[in-house]
Formats: sequence, C-alpha cells, structure tokens
Amino acid sequence: MATQVILHGKITTTLPRAKELRKHVERLITKAKKDTLAARRLVLAYVRHEKTKDGIEIMPYLFKTIAPKYKDR
Repeated sequence: MATQVILHGKITTTLPRAKELRKHVERLITKAKKDTLAARRLVLAYVRHEKTKDGIEIMPYLFKTIAPKYKDR
C-alpha cells in the first residue's frame, strides 16, 4: 500500500488503515530526504521496486520528486 501511496499520491482505504499507513510513508519520505546509499537500501527493503504501467519507477520518483518537496520541513 505504501508503494501505491507514493506513486499515486492517494488511495481509497479505511481510516484505521490510512492512519497506520501514514506512519510508514512518512518514515520513507524522511529517509529519502537524505539521498544516501544507505537510505536507498532501507527504502528498497520496504517498498516493491517495479515499473508501473506508465513507466514510473518508484525509487527515482521518491528520491528525486517527492523528497525535495519536504526538504525544508
């Protein structure tokens, strides 16, 4: 589910699942802010690394697009 949230920005699920998932996704974004090899390995151990139908890969998308948005926080 974390992979889908990162790729699509939102998913439809129940409130308890969403609250639990938020913790995991926020931790992944925090690790992605560092952009080190160790951070990449930790994130890769948690999310599935695959291409979507649109050709988007999750690792470059997380580290190059999403993480810089939250760099100042």
